Amino acid sequence: MTASERYGLWTIPDDTTHLAVPSNAGRLALPSSVKVHWSEGPIAVSSLKLIDPLENVLVRVAECQPFETAVVVLDSALRLKKISASQLLRISTKSTRFGSARAAASEFSDSGIESIPRIRLARIGVVVKQQVVIDDHPVDGLIGKRLVLQIDGYGPHSNADRRRRDIRQDGRLTLMGCTVFRFDYAQVVGQWAYVESTVLSAMAQGLHL
Repeated sequence: MTASERYGLWTIPDDTTHLAVPSNAGRLALPSSVKVHWSEGPIAVSSLKLIDPLENVLVRVAECQPFETAVVVLDSALRLKKISASQLLRISTKSTRFGSARAAASEFSDSGIESIPRIRLARIGVVVKQQVVIDDHPVDGLIGKRLVLQIDGYGPHSNADRRRRDIRQDGRLTLMGCTVFRFDYAQVVGQWAYVESTVLSAMAQGLHL
C-alpha cells in the first residue's frame, strides 16, 4: 500500500509495512507491523531496487488486501492512466485474487470514494453505470435510467462555487425526472448501511425505472 501511495494511487489506510522478497529468501524475526510476501511478481526485480514495479504492486495488493481495497487501487491506476486497461489485462499471473479484482476494475472512478458504492452495490446485484452524461454533464453513478448517485469527496466539493454548481445540476436533473442522491465521504465509509438502504428503498419504489 505504501508503494501504491508512492505511485500516486488512491488507497485505503493500512498500518502494516509490506515487504516483497524472493520465494527462497530467508526467514527473519520481524515485528508484527511488518508482513513479508515470499513470492515472485510478474516482473523480475533487481535486488538493488527498493520499490516494486507498478505491475508487481497491483498484483501484490490484490493478493494481500481485501477485494474492495484491491479494486479501489486498480481503479485509481486506470483512472490516472498509470496503466492502460489492455496492459492490465495482459499482466501474466496465476493469482486468482488479482484476476477477480481486475475483472471488477473500472477506469471511470475519479476517486476511491466513487469506486466503493459501485463495488458494494454490485455484490447485491445492483449495477451502477459511471460517468454517464445527462444534461451535458457526467454523473458519478446511474442506476437504471433515472436514479442518480453523486458522491462528494473532501476536495472537489469543498469550494463554494463548485458546491453551488453541483446544487444547480441536481436541480436540473430533478426537473428532468431523475431522482438524485448525494452522499459524502463519511456516509460512504462510515454509514454504508444508510446509503445502501436509501438506494434499495428508491429502487423498491421504481425510481430507477
